[in-house]
Amino acid sequence: MADTTATLRTKIQTRRSTLNNQISKEMRMVEGAENLLKASTNRKTRETVALELTFHESNLERLQSQLAQLNSAVTIYQNDGNKETRVPMICLGLKETDAVDLAKPLERFIATHYYGNPDDYENQVMDLVTLRMAARNPQRSKDGLDLLESYVRQLYWVERRFFRNQKHNIIFQWYDSVQGMPTAQQSITFEKASVVFNIGVLHSQLASRQDRSTAGGVDCAIEEFEAASGTFIHLNEKFYNAPSPDMSPHVLQMLSTLMLAQAQECMFEKRSLDAEVLEGGVELAIELAQDTALVASLYEKAFDFMDDAHFRGYIPKSWANLSRAKDFHFRALSHYYAAAAHLDFADETGLADVDIADMRDQLHNMLETSVRSQMRPILSLQEQVERGVVHLQVSMMLHRDGQRILRNDPELKKLETLVQVFAQDEQMAVAKDVELREDPSIEIPQPITAVSEAPRIHGETLSQSFLELHITESSW
Repeated sequence: MADTTATLRTKIQTRRSTLNNQISKEMRMVEGAENLLKASTNRKTRETVALELTFHESNLERLQSQLAQLNSAVTIYQNDGNKETRVPMICLGLKETDAVDLAKPLERFIATHYYGNPDDYENQVMDLVTLRMAARNPQRSKDGLDLLESYVRQLYWVERRFFRNQKHNIIFQWYDSVQGMPTAQQSITFEKASVVFNIGVLHSQLASRQDRSTAGGVDCAIEEFEAASGTFIHLNEKFYNAPSPDMSPHVLQMLSTLMLAQAQECMFEKRSLDAEVLEGGVELAIELAQDTALVASLYEKAFDFMDDAHFRGYIPKSWANLSRAKDFHFRALSHYYAAAAHLDFADETGLADVDIADMRDQLHNMLETSVRSQMRPILSLQEQVERGVVHLQVSMMLHRDGQRILRNDPELKKLETLVQVFAQDEQMAVAKDVELREDPSIEIPQPITAVSEAPRIHGETLSQSFLELHITESSW
């Protein structure tokens, strides 16, 4: 099965490369037709050119749509063991680049600038050429990451020793990782930035392929997603005037937030491996409520980036829908655990007054600061139960919202494990609601009509413990 998945990944990458080349060709045709349309004054010629322009624009739109659909195939990068038990994670495809002849320009520079014999440096030049060729399609492994990082470091020295203040005719062409639009520059910095981008991509792919049904696999996934997030942040801080949308500040912020959300989701998965039932008391229930609230807030932030008016048509729709669905899902879980904290520990038998007061303070303090200032602390058992019921009602509403998104997305609704996990988690809330309604000692308050009526839960402060990048600051 692993060999089959690897073969499929290779086929997808090959298909991406083919589409990128076709998109590049159609963009040249569109540009040529537009220039001819501007220059022509003959009516018949303009009509013919306008028809050609429409044809090529249609082809370009069709090719970009095919690439977007390919980018939406998140399951191909997942670990086979996860497909039965874990929801899929989003990762990117590598940026593609065309072959570049580095040897001749470098040899010419050695001869004309350093007055040396290029033959004396043939091995070193060929090592760099070989390194770039390998960096075009690195292995999906730690070795692949080491290769890309090694190439970035070599580019730093190439720029310093050859082209810092000198003109050269080396053109680096890279394709946008999402829509395949080509960008060509003579800038070594652009080449470095594109490779660093692929380092982040590779981290995301390595994270997605981990077996998250084990604690060790989850730990690796967390590290890789954090490294991916840190890489995109690093790139955003060091690379300016991005020529392609995938490396623009907005998209890099979206990607870093998305990767961080997935790392935090993995952290929750790790806790849930040892906490299938709430055996740790009210403290554990509150911690789980805040953990899932943090995951939801990060997915909400990632979705807001995706939903920006300038980028709404750029980001694959399934990415945005999955992020929004996970926002609803984890907010639903957060309210479920909050309900459990209020309801499962409402029995005051054997508790001292000071313990009861301390528990209710914890329940009140797990709410967002702005909410706490507007709500008084819990003063009675009935108030505690009422708040728990409200959290439970909101949980069921949010679960329905998340599942509605899955049903309406043609790609997401095919992901059986995703649909199954969402449904199972909703059933936990429904079962607890049925249990409450069958308990004659509990007075059910008037049902709420909107999620906005419920108090939002405060996610724990996030510690961004990104892995140290092996790319020195001087590389920029």
